[in-house]
Amino acid sequence: MNKPFLNISLFLVLLLSNNLLAETRVENPEDVYEISSGWTLQTDGIENQSIQVAKGLTNQNISPPLFGSYLVEVEYSNKRISHPQAIFLDRIQDADRVYFNGELIGSTGIFPPNGEYQPNWLLKRLYFIPSDLIQLNGKNEIRIEIVFMNPSFPGGLFRSLPTIGNMEILEEKIIYEDGRDFAMTMLFFGIGAYQLFSIFLKRQALTNFYLLMSSISYIMWRLPLINFFINNSGIPFSNILSIFFFFQTIFPVSVLFFCYSIIDQKMLWYEKIIALIFVLIACIQAFSIEIETRIDLLHFWELLLIPLILLIGVRIIKAIRQHKKEAILISIGMLILFFAGITDILIDIFTGRNIYITQYGFLGMMVFSAISISYRNAKNEKELSKLTIDLEKRVAHRTEELLKKNEVLEKDLTFAARLQAGLMPNSAPFVNHLNITAQYLPMTQVGGDFYDWIEIDENRLLLILIDVSGHGVSSALISSMVKVQFRNLIKDYNKPDEILHYINNSLSNLMMNYFVTANCSLFDTLNKKVYIASAGHPYPIVANKESKTANYIPLKGIIMGWKGNKNYPIVVRSINPGERYFFYTDGVTEAKSDNSETLFGEEKLQELIQSTTDLSIIDASESILKTIFSYSNNVAQDDLTFVIVDIL
Repeated sequence: MNKPFLNISLFLVLLLSNNLLAETRVENPEDVYEISSGWTLQTDGIENQSIQVAKGLTNQNISPPLFGSYLVEVEYSNKRISHPQAIFLDRIQDADRVYFNGELIGSTGIFPPNGEYQPNWLLKRLYFIPSDLIQLNGKNEIRIEIVFMNPSFPGGLFRSLPTIGNMEILEEKIIYEDGRDFAMTMLFFGIGAYQLFSIFLKRQALTNFYLLMSSISYIMWRLPLINFFINNSGIPFSNILSIFFFFQTIFPVSVLFFCYSIIDQKMLWYEKIIALIFVLIACIQAFSIEIETRIDLLHFWELLLIPLILLIGVRIIKAIRQHKKEAILISIGMLILFFAGITDILIDIFTGRNIYITQYGFLGMMVFSAISISYRNAKNEKELSKLTIDLEKRVAHRTEELLKKNEVLEKDLTFAARLQAGLMPNSAPFVNHLNITAQYLPMTQVGGDFYDWIEIDENRLLLILIDVSGHGVSSALISSMVKVQFRNLIKDYNKPDEILHYINNSLSNLMMNYFVTANCSLFDTLNKKVYIASAGHPYPIVANKESKTANYIPLKGIIMGWKGNKNYPIVVRSINPGERYFFYTDGVTEAKSDNSETLFGEEKLQELIQSTTDLSIIDASESILKTIFSYSNNVAQDDLTFVIVDIL
């Protein structure tokens, strides 16, 4: 080998290795960056190995079953982070947990053996990165734990390159893709509505009916792929798969019947058998079956598509020879569908991705099908076609408006969440012989829970914890209003029962449909007393480090916002060093397990507080939060807030 060629080869090898090990750097947190290199994969029995993302694991000679972790490091510049940060992972097969610098920031699906295995590869992953986890001007580790069980799939991070940076931009990407898919679905809805109108007019009723069935099948096939639908429908993933595969399988049958009716052809016995097999496969897909069985049926269905397309093609050619002009229009649509489908299959085989070009092929076929019916119905059908076009434009315009409004709403909610967080105390009070910490986690971006404390002097601390019924913006506004009243009342009153009395009067005068529970406490470390009043709030817990006990403090008092001029009893207790007071909202005890729907409950909470008495106040707070979230599988069913006060 000559020397120049050797030097060039070494240069290319070094360049390639440097590229594979290159580290992504976020120069400007307002932008987004692809994390294309530097990835490794760690699995049981296999050392860390370089891995490619946006390429399936099976295409890199890694086979399931697999429990492993993708690892990569991302460097942030020292620029101040003024926008919320997130990581977008598109779709992952089959389930995942994502950690940023060791802290869990998001998960999808359920991992065995912690629970029953539950994949969800249709959902697009967008995980928020708390700013306090980000190391500026330093390396940040991203670890993505995955479980990959099905050998029929590419596996892992297979669909696109992970992206990190400005969360608003990444959200816009998902909204754009959802909007595009929704607009496509609405186009089919418009075509279907046109056919339904034609059926009522009894014009080519049977043909229009088959085209209507084709439109409905397509809509129900593509709807489960819209991220917004998956997140908000509340339908379990297994049922979503049943819907997806059922309508995918049944769609070609509707197309078959439509094509034969438009060209006036009768089905032969072997064509009826193929159609019957499609219907049987669709019926099986409608049931809850193993994913491997679904995929095997899908592959069988794909094989049957070949003779089905050939049979339809032969019939259309025969109709063209008979000078049926509508057959020419159908043939153009079928060719578009054929090439789009072949392109999708080839891309899926060679890259492991599915970019759904076929849907545009279906759109082309359906458009030409509608034109063929319009041709047969002449002038009257042309008028209906104009209505369809107008409907499509209205849907597209409305979709665009909804996307813009949704974008504004998301920005407003993000700002409201920051504003509400800013209303909470951001530093511990300086009161003799007291140590305090709090946790606040709203169910949505903003919530109805709230806490606040005020240092009356160096020996007295006034603490309030409230819970507004409901969730979201309206509850957050009421809780913010209570905070303002609390701060104003402190100027004239510092007794818990008086403060609850005046807040209740103010809320009752509003005649609102919301109710508020609250707990107000005054800690006096000079006289070693605590004064507690409650407005229908959960009982607080007092724990003792020395005796290792934890007991509830029974309190009476009606909820606020119902009737005015109500008095609130006050309980006075002596406080001693080593005691720990735990105040909380009902989101703590009403956390539910997905497997059993059983509430976390007062008894478990009491045991949990008792078991953490030896921990520091910070460690105890984190342990309590972790336990509750673990119980509810990291899914909050309500706003969750608690405050811990240690007597020193």
